[in-house]
Amino acid sequence: MRLIIAALIVSLVGCATPISTGIAHAQSSGLHRGSNTDEARAMSHYLASVVHKRRGEFKAALRELRQAADLAPTDTRIQLELLTAYFQGGDFENALIMAKRAVKNTPDDIFMRVTLGRIYDEMGQSDEAVAAYIDAIDIDPDNVFAFQALAQAQAQSNDLVGSIEVYAKLAESRPDSAQLQYQLGYNLARIDETDGAIEALEKSLSINPKLVQASYLLGVVYQGTGRFDDSIRHFENYLEQDAGNLGATVNLAGSYARTADYAKAIKLYDEVIQLDQDQNGPSNVQYRISRNYLRLREGKLKTASSIPALSESPFIGTVLQGLARKQAGEPVAALVEQLGTTEGNLNLECDLYLNGLLGLFGNEDAGAFLERELKELLQDVGRSYTLEIVMGRLLMTLKKHEEAEETLLNVFANFGGDKWLHFYFATLYEELDRPQDAQGHLRACLDFDPEDPDVLNFLGYHLAEQDTNLREAEQLLLHALEKDSENGFYLDSLGWIYYRMGRGGLAVEFISRAIRLMNTDDGVLRDHLGDAYLLIGHKDLAIAEWRRAIRLDPTLEGVQEKIEKHSKHKAIVQ
Repeated sequence: MRLIIAALIVSLVGCATPISTGIAHAQSSGLHRGSNTDEARAMSHYLASVVHKRRGEFKAALRELRQAADLAPTDTRIQLELLTAYFQGGDFENALIMAKRAVKNTPDDIFMRVTLGRIYDEMGQSDEAVAAYIDAIDIDPDNVFAFQALAQAQAQSNDLVGSIEVYAKLAESRPDSAQLQYQLGYNLARIDETDGAIEALEKSLSINPKLVQASYLLGVVYQGTGRFDDSIRHFENYLEQDAGNLGATVNLAGSYARTADYAKAIKLYDEVIQLDQDQNGPSNVQYRISRNYLRLREGKLKTASSIPALSESPFIGTVLQGLARKQAGEPVAALVEQLGTTEGNLNLECDLYLNGLLGLFGNEDAGAFLERELKELLQDVGRSYTLEIVMGRLLMTLKKHEEAEETLLNVFANFGGDKWLHFYFATLYEELDRPQDAQGHLRACLDFDPEDPDVLNFLGYHLAEQDTNLREAEQLLLHALEKDSENGFYLDSLGWIYYRMGRGGLAVEFISRAIRLMNTDDGVLRDHLGDAYLLIGHKDLAIAEWRRAIRLDPTLEGVQEKIEKHSKHKAIVQ
């Protein structure tokens, strides 16, 4: 980023300036060598800075430039040279002073306002950067350069809605730009506005059929909307250009599996595993888990019953083995009994491999199949801590909360509680709106592991949601942040606690930081930020954040009502 901005500034003032150019500039400015005016002395210092810069004596060059700028505060070239020097040296505070001065002297200079925005970006002041870019756009609404700078700033601040609005405007002004249509579609896909994403991405391909990134993304979007034939077509189009791409091949296999063409899906996974071994050494465990699942779905008994053990996945891998043996009519009791003495991390395997299968092959397809097969296996073998935990986790992912509760209560009755079982109960009871039960299980989690930052965050946020024990909640989150100070979820929780305490300034600070650190924009966090802005009297900012929230997540309760209430109140006051 810094190199890009430096290049921008250099493009405005010229590259390293030869002495002859400096003399020509002095002559064109009406300056005369040898005069005793401030301008003449400024030019002497400027020329000295050029000599020092050519020799690599950058400190001396900067010293001479400063003296030149002080003597000739209205000489644009000298001021911009000094701005460039500050920026390239990482002195953004002084670069900012120079940029503000330049904007004041030339208020209609779009590129200088963009430069000001870029400096704010480097300083981490995204709101000020966005304001500078908007000022540039106000001067020239058709300036693509200013629009692109604004979109980039919004993307860096995780403002997906703002980015979409910018790219939509850009695409409208340049309808034949395949890249702008792609960027618009990409951002729409990120907030699950699939119809708009498909329209923009298909248009980008119609303009430029070689823009195969659009095919890849269309494959993903069509897969997510259940249009698997269209998904297959686009993934195959992409792979014609990039045959070794593991991600596209895995996604293509997923779409074939969703059309029940398991033989093609398995063949693709064979290719993926071989490519992965060639490129990276031992192949990815998820790839082999997925292939074993597909062999199970194919229903060829000999193939299914010979599913190999996976030492890297002793739980989920063995569960798939057990399902395959049951399918083939082979004994499974000894294999299930072996799970009772297996060492490993069952919770992590459920997070990675069980949820990985559901993510690629679908809750309604893979989820329904695994639920049915696990129930039958449990009927055959009776009690099994591992199988029942896997079943409980599966039901939780499928949003079958009551069934999950019943399954996990049986585990608790027969095997006793542990940290993760209490955590699952807390998650379930949060979903079932049983806050006291959720809180009790979270405290039980901390009895097992008082240092787990995720549990500290969960309990602290839960207390904030219930608007109770806020001092304790604050301490829980401060402790969690000691372990992971850049965790967006933890920062949002602390900000929400401060909101509940009535400390609006701190709430805005922490929630804003959280939004920037998240992997993607989030409707709940935007809603929180809107509430925090309202608390400190910034109604316009609050409404803007609520509008972002409702576009990111139209299912959020109460947000539209807040927008209407405060927009109406604002109109009445005006």
